[in-house]
Amino acid sequence: MPQAHRNFLDEIEAQELHDPRVTRTRRYSMAEIILSTFIGILASGQSWYEVQRYAKEYLPLLRHYLPYKNGVPAHDTLNRFYQLIGPHELERCFLAFVVFASDGALDASAAKRCLHAPPRATTVAEQRNRIIPTLRTWCTLVERKLAAQKGIPAVDSDRSLLLHLLEEAAKER
Repeated sequence: MPQAHRNFLDEIEAQELHDPRVTRTRRYSMAEIILSTFIGILASGQSWYEVQRYAKEYLPLLRHYLPYKNGVPAHDTLNRFYQLIGPHELERCFLAFVVFASDGALDASAAKRCLHAPPRATTVAEQRNRIIPTLRTWCTLVERKLAAQKGIPAVDSDRSLLLHLLEEAAKER
């Protein structure tokens, strides 16, 4: 696989994501927040508390890719960050993660085709309450496509394919 796809910061920059936070209050990089979120969700996190707990559990893996000098972001930090970004930014965060985690096996346009139409909530409050379920659904859809592309039989429901790929890549480093 091309080494260019192994740098998550490059993928974030390629998606031209805007960090909505006030510069002086940033303790974690946007890439650290996004990577922590997806690792926590892939490890079965169903709430921001669980996402934080799983991210802490996988901190050695996370540090293979980013420094995490302040540890993992707190559940409140994760929640506030995702309340500041809109649905299109959320989708672009996800696409940056998929390109990175799949080591380029899926590009952003292929991953986006897997998503169909992202669910649109009718109110801002409903949209904010749907962030984790939406991301879990997107992960499942992309993992099915990736498994089919790699010729892997049905994805084990107890094991995330994207998480497995990240762990394997970290072992090779």
